[in-house]
Amino acid sequence: MRKTLTILGDLIARLEWAAIALLLAALAVVTLIQVLTRNLGIYVSWVEDVAVLLLVWQVFLGSALALRYGGHYTVDLFGELPPGFDRLLRGLAIAVTAVVLAVLFWKGAELAWMLRFRLSGAGEIPMYAYYAAFPTASVFGALHLAEATFGCPRLPAFGVVE
Repeated sequence: MRKTLTILGDLIARLEWAAIALLLAALAVVTLIQVLTRNLGIYVSWVEDVAVLLLVWQVFLGSALALRYGGHYTVDLFGELPPGFDRLLRGLAIAVTAVVLAVLFWKGAELAWMLRFRLSGAGEIPMYAYYAAFPTASVFGALHLAEATFGCPRLPAFGVVE
């Protein structure tokens, strides 16, 4: 199971990195279009909505990826702890993270479903395209959490490298 989680985690992480790179490139192009057309006095209505959509997906995919590499903030309140207590707090952090990911999936899917017929402002992009990033990122985050918890001890999830 460890090897499967590690292989799957590596594959998903590569796909996330590629998607984030493509989203960043697209965001740069869209922003350039906005700047150029604004300076030429041309109004392009869809540019801002597309830029926000790209940024939302980039942030949520990056958040899932940060979970894999321990990139989220951690607070060390207690310093050195006995090994048993340290494992207890790590288990609590994993459980809380799993609950947050489950709520993000549930509420994100609910919002995407509720807003499936609503369109964004000028760009007329379906709102579910924005909210679909929530459950997608939570699935990737849950995979990375499972990998860091059960599969691959080299991942620095929760500030712990074993």
